[in-house]
Amino acid sequence: MEKIMQNTPVVAVEGIEFLCETFELLNYKIPTKQVANGPLVNIEVVDETNYIVTILAFLPDVALRPIPEQRRTGISLLNDKIYLTYGGVKKVSLVGEKFKHNEPLCRNFFIEYDSDIKAENYNSYYIKFKYHLLAGTENVDGILVRDRNDDPETDRGTVTIPVKSGY
Repeated sequence: MEKIMQNTPVVAVEGIEFLCETFELLNYKIPTKQVANGPLVNIEVVDETNYIVTILAFLPDVALRPIPEQRRTGISLLNDKIYLTYGGVKKVSLVGEKFKHNEPLCRNFFIEYDSDIKAENYNSYYIKFKYHLLAGTENVDGILVRDRNDDPETDRGTVTIPVKSGY
């Protein structure tokens, strides 16, 4: 494991404050066939306004370009080439049990990077961040965490809903 950065400054955007506690390179040169189709995500509810999110993200092992200035709205995780950003609240259409559609309201987070090179291998990263709801910010059903490349064909994501205690 290679700890890349730790404890970023707090960023306030769209009713939340968030900071990244840990960003670590875990493994590198993982063949594409061994990589999950999206980030693996867990959310811990600390209390009604504070949350801890852990992510195992698989990002391409290719040359990355800096994120364009206008998209640098979150936390730089790696020299302006990988960002953790927040995209507000949105409804997400899910197909659930017995093919019933469900539309939970989710906070929308992105792990952003920019590359037009098709990857044969991926690197795995551990990301841990905290976020806090500012006064007047509504609670939601879950979070949506996605990898986002400038090429929308490669975007991948995971919806995660906190488990209520007692389950």
